[in-house]
Amino acid sequence: MVMGGPPQRGRPITGVPQAARMLGRDVRTVRRMIESGELEGGASLAHKRRQWFVYTDQPLLQTQGRAPATRPEHGEIAALRAENADLRARAMAAEEGERLLLAGQATLRDALRQSQSTLAAVMAANENMLRGADGYRMAADGYRGAADEFRQGAAGYVEVVKQAQATIGMLENVLESYSDTISQHITPGHAGALNT
Repeated sequence: MVMGGPPQRGRPITGVPQAARMLGRDVRTVRRMIESGELEGGASLAHKRRQWFVYTDQPLLQTQGRAPATRPEHGEIAALRAENADLRARAMAAEEGERLLLAGQATLRDALRQSQSTLAAVMAANENMLRGADGYRMAADGYRGAADEFRQGAAGYVEVVKQAQATIGMLENVLESYSDTISQHITPGHAGALNT
């Protein structure tokens, strides 16, 4: 029976890896046995992580605990299997973390592209504003000084926008390097080994 809280008081417990060794089963199999009610135990949250446990006062565990191993290395093999299952679970978690990081990076790239598009629209509007300033200057010679100052300010604005675009380009280069680094250091050395 799966319990969503801490273990019952007064009942002895052990971790799922130890129970798996006692039963000669895989850790995931023991978890499924808990979920199906074949074994009494549960999972409680500790440090935002699920901690599985099994009550050791059950007949199935007591019988298995007392039965002699058929071979001297039986316990060692079970421990290695449990460790192997744990390592596979960690590899899968790392792979999922990599997928999430890459998805976040893609979202960031989309945001950068939208930002570039917005900056291009701002520059186009600024060009129109400069052309309007030219027409205004030709139509009103009396306001020539004000139009010149306006034009200088607009030109300075264009320079700032160009610098912002250059910064976005640099960010894209950094993101590309970041993606390569993630792919090289998070992906396991032999992806086929995770399927066995």
